[in-house]
Amino acid sequence: MRNSPAYVSKPRRIGPGRVRNAVGGCTTRASTRSWNAPQVTGFDPKLRVQVVDDEIIVTLPQSHYSATYYKPEGARKLLVKNISDRDDPRAPMIVSEFLAKAWKLANDKARELGWDWPE
Repeated sequence: MRNSPAYVSKPRRIGPGRVRNAVGGCTTRASTRSWNAPQVTGFDPKLRVQVVDDEIIVTLPQSHYSATYYKPEGARKLLVKNISDRDDPRAPMIVSEFLAKAWKLANDKARELGWDWPE
């Protein structure tokens, strides 16, 4: 049964914050954030919004989170490049939370700047 391709074992915890992968036996850092864990409320870190030429750059100070938004001519929405794709353990939020907030701030800034939005 163990040698069968259908056999899949669960990753097992081998120490604080470490998990042994069932395939290949390599170790990886376990996420310390649980989707069911209560989040700290009342704290909203301040994201920084900068406009450089035709780009809107949103960053979270003291983390590696950053996203650069731009609007190609005739486009109906902002596009993103140079996007953070990993969680930063020092940051008070996960990368998906940062990107959701950054998207909203970038759109608000684009409207404030009067960037035209086709109908």
